[in-house]
Amino acid sequence: MKSIIIRNMDWGEIEIVNKIFGESFNEPYPESVTASLLRLPGAWCQLAIDEENGVSIGFLIARIILDEAEILSVGILSASRRQGAARRLLNAACERAISLGALALHLEVGEDNQGAVALYRKMEFRPTGRRPNYYRRANRRRVAAILMTRKLTNSNKTK
Repeated sequence: MKSIIIRNMDWGEIEIVNKIFGESFNEPYPESVTASLLRLPGAWCQLAIDEENGVSIGFLIARIILDEAEILSVGILSASRRQGAARRLLNAACERAISLGALALHLEVGEDNQGAVALYRKMEFRPTGRRPNYYRRANRRRVAAILMTRKLTNSNKTK
């Protein structure tokens, strides 16, 4: 397992997030989209850093509205998957959401992303809905989004 640290993204690092997004999802993510997400009220972005070489290997963008938080996007470089970066980012998002007063954390995931669905379930996210044909993949195929929610409390310890 890699030694991974999580830290807040600096504005000058939007390009890194876009690069990770493009590689993670096999499609470009324009800097203007990242910037607009981060300008949403209550939004933040955290990076997963491979501590050994100081390289960013993942990101998570989230926001809080009143007492609910939402994960807007998560991406991990393919060479760094299954090494704990996503779990660490999710733990950090839960902690930050709790510190900001959130009682629930929401996300959505493509139903074809079974690795992510399994991780979210392990981390106590529960399915709450489904959006048919919501995502369009690079090959133009449509897949449903699974909506998931995790209840948060100050005593929650992430797994």
